[in-house]
Formats: sequence, C-alpha cells, structure tokens
Amino acid sequence: MRRTLFLSPLTASLLLGLAACGGGGDEIGPAGSVTLPSGARGGSATAGADLNSSNVLQVGARLAKALRGDATGGVTGPAAAARAKALSARQSGARGLPSPLLLARQALYSAGPKLPTQRAQASTATISSLPCPYGGRMTVTVDDMDGNGTLSSGDSVLTNFSACVTGPGEPSLNGRFDLTMSAVTVSPIGTALNLDATATFSDFSVQGEGTLNGTVRIWLVTEGQQERFRMSYQNARLTLPSGEVQQMQYDLYGSQTDAQLNLELSGAIGLGGQLFAASSTAVFMAGPDGVMRSGSSQLRDAAGDVLQLQAQTSGRYDLTLTSASGQSLWSSLGLGW
Repeated sequence: MRRTLFLSPLTASLLLGLAACGGGGDEIGPAGSVTLPSGARGGSATAGADLNSSNVLQVGARLAKALRGDATGGVTGPAAAARAKALSARQSGARGLPSPLLLARQALYSAGPKLPTQRAQASTATISSLPCPYGGRMTVTVDDMDGNGTLSSGDSVLTNFSACVTGPGEPSLNGRFDLTMSAVTVSPIGTALNLDATATFSDFSVQGEGTLNGTVRIWLVTEGQQERFRMSYQNARLTLPSGEVQQMQYDLYGSQTDAQLNLELSGAIGLGGQLFAASSTAVFMAGPDGVMRSGSSQLRDAAGDVLQLQAQTSGRYDLTLTSASGQSLWSSLGLGW
C-alpha cells in the first residue's frame, strides 16, 4: 500500500521543525521491542594507517564532523529548536552531514504528522503543493506493507530530495534516504517515539559536504523527557568534494534532554584509504545551547599513535597527536570548528 506526498513549503517547514523539536508532556508507551545495544563498538586501524603532522588537521576535522554533524539528531522537548538553531549557527566549519536520526524523524513526520491515530486509511492519498521551504523538492513515498494504516514493522518511508533547501543559508540536499522499520511506536500527537530502523543512503549529497552511500542502523527510545539513541554506520562511504573517500564504520550513542546532550563515538573512521580506530575517552556533553563544552575522543593508527580531540569549556577544541610511547608530536589548541 503506497502513498506519495508532495510537501508544501509550510508543511515541509513544520515537519522539519518537528523533526528537531519534541513536545513537552507528550506521553508514549513502553519501548517494547526496541532495545539499544550496549557497550562500545570495536574498531581497529588498517595496516599502514599513519597519523602525522601533514594529515592530523584533516583527519581531526572528520572526527569533529562525525560528532558534531550528528549532535542535532534526536533532541527532544521545548528547547530543541533553539538548540538546533544554535548548533547550525556555530558549526559552519564542522557541521557535517545531517544526522540520520534527524532525517528519520523527518521521514516519519512526512509519512503523517499525526501518526498513528489520524493517518489516512485510503490506499492512495496525495497532497500536492510546492515542496521544500527554501527551494527544491522533497518527495516522500510510504509503503504500508501490512495495510493497517499505521507505521509498523516492515513499513518503509522513501524520501527523494531534489535541490531541497530546508532553511535560509542551508546547503541543498539531493538524492535518496530510505527508512525501513523493524519496530516503531509513535505517541498520539506524533512527537515522541521508539524506533528500530535501517536507513539507506543512495547518492545522498549535501552541497559542500559530499555524497553519502551506505546504511546506518538507528535505535531510539523515549523515556519521559529523555531520549536514548544509537546510530551504527555499516561501511558507509562519504565522497568528499575533493574526490577523497571517507569510510564510516562507527557508532554514535548517548542520551539527551532539554538540559543536556551526552554523546560518545566508537568504531573506526577512514580517510584516503586508511582506517583509524576510534573511541571516546570522556563523554561529550552539551548544555541547552547545544555547544559541546567537555568530552574527548581519539583516533589510533597502526603504530599506536593517538590523535585526541578535546572539547574546551569555551566551546572550542584542542587537537593533539601523541606517539605510542607518549611523546608529544603535534598540537593545535583552541580550534574554532
């Protein structure tokens, strides 16, 4: 059972706003079959992978973008919109790709803003008007596999972006984002959810950032005013504007409320054919403004050299490279990504 929707500027802007903003007091049932995997994801460096003074800034920027690009993905509650706006304004240097969790939220709201209780029951229902708020088009196709009129296990939401601009000054989006649900529970007014889904990117491009292909498993559990989440990239590949390819084999996981975001990363990140082991050494933490002011993460090469990204209380970052024996090899402090 398939529905195709063409979103108006007003509808799209509302959906995108809802995707970044939950509603205080919205109640949802227990997570049920949605269980977040526990423990850090293991990762290792490939033979010959080398961190050195000539590549640490580039590799460090990819680590920062992996963390900061996904930090807006699952915010909930009344402060979410302001936090996402603050992140957007402050992260022009290292914002990275839109979070898969953010895109998943948008896909679910696009499927029906009042899911599940008021979703259209007809086999076909089309809303036709102009598309994305600031230009371009977003086409959403919903496959209701069991025909029950609500999102459930096995259903999918397929989103095609065509020069879609979601906000003033934002980069345009092109390509496809497919979301298939293993389990999903949506609150009556559609702002809180539990989700276990697989997202597939097909030539999904963000102007100035590159083109993403591959899959990511998404888990999200709502517990009162807190959300816990995990996003697991499975051999995803980001082709940068330079033509260089970044390999994404890591998990991002944490929790968030209006007052605080906690975020960790583990697995492996690759660039230029080299894969580096990635791990968090201290949980990244952000307050209501969305700016990370504590936390650290590191990459390790084949020789055991370590590149560490450390958040400062000022909201800036220190990047240091240390040899396997503990010798300081390179550092840059107060980076303004």
